[in-house]
Formats: sequence, structure tokens, C-alpha cells
Amino acid sequence: MVKICPISERNVNENVSRLNSFFTLLFAGLFIASGSFWFLCVLLIDFLLRLLNEGKLSPVIRLSTYLLDILKARKVLINAGPKIFASRIGLMLSVASFVFLIAGFPKAAAITAGILAFFSFLEFAFGLCVACKIYPYALVLNDFFPGKSK
Repeated sequence: MVKICPISERNVNENVSRLNSFFTLLFAGLFIASGSFWFLCVLLIDFLLRLLNEGKLSPVIRLSTYLLDILKARKVLINAGPKIFASRIGLMLSVASFVFLIAGFPKAAAITAGILAFFSFLEFAFGLCVACKIYPYALVLNDFFPGKSK
């Protein structure tokens, strides 16, 4: 499979993205450890807000930006496309985990949250964007099931 990533017209600060991944890892881990519905709510709502209005409404993005400003961390601009796609995957995993929990399948919810936590750990610790690894397969599925009306 050819290595490709989604491309956007805008850039984001890679340090903010990596710190966002830390907070996602934290909330997913807290859910797994406690089983608390509220940690999943935070994840689900924040991922939804990350995808709206270029993330300006996301409390996690705002907190990450604030902390990096305090630390006077330098900005490292990268293309936003992979991060937008990663947020979509994060939203899907958060919704799936939430649905599993509500439907009475707490182990499935924890496993799904664990996958989200693992992806977030890879991004936070190593800068490895799993979304870029998944994206080519999403394109293949999109070609196979285009869903375009004429």
C-alpha cells in the first residue's frame, strides 16, 4: 500500500497535538480504570468539539495551548490533515466505547477505549500518527463504497 496522508490547507502546532494525545490517553485510562461514564462523555464531547470550528471550542486543545504557552514551548507547525482524520477516528472510537457501555458491554467499551489509549500513547510518546497508517485503507473503502449520488 502506498504511504499517503490526508492533506489540509491549514497547519497546526504538533506540540499541541501531542499534548492533546496525552489528555486523551489520560481520560481513556481513567475510564478503563474506573468504568466511569463521565470520562467517556469528556472524550466524546471533546472529539466532537475538535472537529467543529477548527477545534477552537475544544477544552483539551485550549488547555494544551495554554500549558504550552506557559512553558514557552516553540511552535512546530505541521499539516492539519492527519490530525483532523485522527480526530475523526478518535470520535468514532469514543462513540463506539460509549455505545458499548450504554448497551451493557463494559468489557467491549474498555477494549475500544484501550485502542484509543494505545493510539494516543503512540502519538504522545513517539509522534507516530496511526491515522496516517489507516488512511490508505479508508480511501480503498471509499472507492469501494463511494456513496456519491448523481
